[in-house]
Amino acid sequence: MENHVFVKIKDEMRTGVILEEILDNNLVKYRVQLDSGEECVVDSSRISKYKVEENYVTDLNGRKENFANTPSKRNAITYYNPRAKKWQTQNYIDLDNIIVAPMVRRNEKTGEFEYALCYKQNPATMKNNQYNGILLEVPIFSIMDVTDLSEEEIENILDEQCMQIYGENYFANRKLQDIQTPVSQSFTNQLATFKVVAVHYDENSNLNWYPISTLPDYINKSKEKPFSSLQTIYALELLNLMYKEDIDKAKAPFEFSIKNINKQENYKTKEISPNKYRFGIEDIIIYGENGEELYDTYATSKDSVQCILTRKNKDGHIQIGLSKQQRSPFISDKNFDEYLYEVSAGMVENGEDFRESAVREAREETGYKINKENLKHLGGPIILSLATQELSDFYLCEIDLNELYGNQELDEQENIENMQWFDLDKLDLENLHSPLPTKYAILKTIQYYKELELENKKKYEERYIEDDFEK
Repeated sequence: MENHVFVKIKDEMRTGVILEEILDNNLVKYRVQLDSGEECVVDSSRISKYKVEENYVTDLNGRKENFANTPSKRNAITYYNPRAKKWQTQNYIDLDNIIVAPMVRRNEKTGEFEYALCYKQNPATMKNNQYNGILLEVPIFSIMDVTDLSEEEIENILDEQCMQIYGENYFANRKLQDIQTPVSQSFTNQLATFKVVAVHYDENSNLNWYPISTLPDYINKSKEKPFSSLQTIYALELLNLMYKEDIDKAKAPFEFSIKNINKQENYKTKEISPNKYRFGIEDIIIYGENGEELYDTYATSKDSVQCILTRKNKDGHIQIGLSKQQRSPFISDKNFDEYLYEVSAGMVENGEDFRESAVREAREETGYKINKENLKHLGGPIILSLATQELSDFYLCEIDLNELYGNQELDEQENIENMQWFDLDKLDLENLHSPLPTKYAILKTIQYYKELELENKKKYEERYIEDDFEK
């Protein structure tokens, strides 16, 4: 436990520092010096590393506003930042967890596997003209807590929600297959669990079904125009790996044509918490066809960039740089601690393009000075989460093993440890304690080096054949 803690004295939460741990008849107690200068002895039940105030948001001046009567739950969490050496408060929306469930079926007429996509309108995209307010997503279902539910309970929830959303039971003869343990969503405490759902063939289904061979084409098209969130793209990347053999032997890929769907223009917004560091909170009221108000809350954010640093060690193995970062929403989450392993990432500042931002973030968070000409584009820009308008672009930079680095240049609210190097082929991507953007970055990095290896092998074989022919 950190030395800096909250202590419950009567009904009041006060801050202080643990001076000593005391064992009293097998009961652990702590001697604490409060910030006011007083000392007290308390048991562990009266000590906490953080304080969460539910349904409150703290503005830039420290003022609080009560949101107990609104549909979306917003929390303010106060915790100690050891790097800044002070207590600080950050706001976040308490979101439901989700199950990302790409559906697969075998077409009885063609014999080919197919996957489903559906059109979704999300309040966070309504003000962004490049999406036209519409996203093309795999089925995603809200769920309060994924980790405490049995497989049968999850199946029942999926059945119920699918009936409500799609109007018919797609899960007859279904089979669930885990493809990813719960993973955190960027800066929120929302968790996503990825499951493939195999469903029976139904040519009358109102989902949009596409041949499995179109997966690489669809994933690549997302780089040109982001019609999907990172949740969907990551799920399709995993699906792409699972069905690689079927994809490789398929015929020419199908080309997507995105339908032109009218954008809902009738809405108004109210800023709740301004964007001070990473994101703010905004309410949106959409007016339906009959004038009824449809109320929602979402996070507003600048665009961001993910910068992946790699190198070859003395044995020629590829290593990737990851840093431990403190993320405030996860301090109070039982599934995570407040530190997550992440690649260098940050917000695109005014006047910067994505590449310039990647160079700056790498320097500030790791101390390495890289050139934007050396950046390789791996994916994006992609919507990081359905809870935000934030776009993120993904870049890779290969650095020399003996490259020197300077000191970190972190913002006051950041708590990021010095970067560590990990062998890429030994990373357990499924169980790595990282948010989804970092997992996607690692997945794309693995794919990049596999493709590079195949390309080099092909060039070597072609050169060998030419040399042999000349002889």
